[in-house]
Amino acid sequence: TWTACNISGCETCTQTVTIEDKEPPTFTSAPITNCVDMLYSATYTFGTPAPNIYNRDNLIIYSNPDGYTFSAGNKTLDLINLADNCCVPENMIINWRIDFAPTPDPAGPVGAMLNNGFIMGPGQPSGYGSDMLFPGDGVTFQPVIHTITYTVKDCNDNTSAAKTENITITPRPEIIKMN
Repeated sequence: TWTACNISGCETCTQTVTIEDKEPPTFTSAPITNCVDMLYSATYTFGTPAPNIYNRDNLIIYSNPDGYTFSAGNKTLDLINLADNCCVPENMIINWRIDFAPTPDPAGPVGAMLNNGFIMGPGQPSGYGSDMLFPGDGVTFQPVIHTITYTVKDCNDNTSAAKTENITITPRPEIIKMN
């Protein structure tokens, strides 16, 4: 409100200035590398192969699959440094999607691949509510690269550009029975 006065009196006028927020929020994420979960035991069963989805030759049997488990509540995949020119982090909406890379099928024919799909959710990934298993490669023993893509929307509906990070699962050593 502006008021101007002279010897004749005063006049008042009002001016409204509207500033529109068009700047998207910013955040930090990081690539992640983890080795598959530890192998606790393996059994060599020469002469008595048994079906086993975790090993192609069915002679060396181990009980846990090749993969890395992020336990429910693990904050490793969470975004940090959420910032915006107008909104506080608590008022921003995070969306994420994890695309699991295909992996060799240990129970299928040579060259068969498993399509591991995707999971997605709102909020930080640590709030997903259950464990996340990132499949590894127990057939050809190569690193498997999964991806996580994030977007963040601020309280004025400005959405960040999508940002994708790699989640690399390195294989455990191959177990080979030597004569």
